[in-house]
Amino acid sequence: MGTVDFVKCGTCRLEKRKRGSITLGAFNMLVLEDLSVVLPMDDSAADVPAEGVEDGHASTGVIRHLGVNDGFLASRGVPYKFSGVRIVRLAVSRLAREKDVRPVFRAAAAEAVRGGLELSQCEVSMASGEMSSVGKAMLTKKGRRLHLVWRGGEMEI
Repeated sequence: MGTVDFVKCGTCRLEKRKRGSITLGAFNMLVLEDLSVVLPMDDSAADVPAEGVEDGHASTGVIRHLGVNDGFLASRGVPYKFSGVRIVRLAVSRLAREKDVRPVFRAAAAEAVRGGLELSQCEVSMASGEMSSVGKAMLTKKGRRLHLVWRGGEMEI
């Protein structure tokens, strides 16, 4: 029998943040490529304070809630202090029952902004199980839950 990887990432690195042709030496951007997250059936892990959240930024809380915490970063040799996050290809699923993983949403790109993660080329799973394109969306953390909001709809994750 196979196992379920709750957090998988193709590439995880820090880059210096750039503004045009200027590199901002003091600001590190966490770049994650091909990030795949499977949220547990019982999201009680959200009740536990996220490790290393010092700044209280909502986008950091969203990233930590997705499982990108200090332990995940340390296992990849990446320091957990960063000032921004960019994700290339994000897929979020939920474990419906043992080893039954169901897609929730996916996005071509995501970037940390004030209030959460701004997603582009986002697709959400409908009740029928089909993926529907919603374009831009915002992933936020409200209380202990993640919320995905797009023009014309929203979903609690």
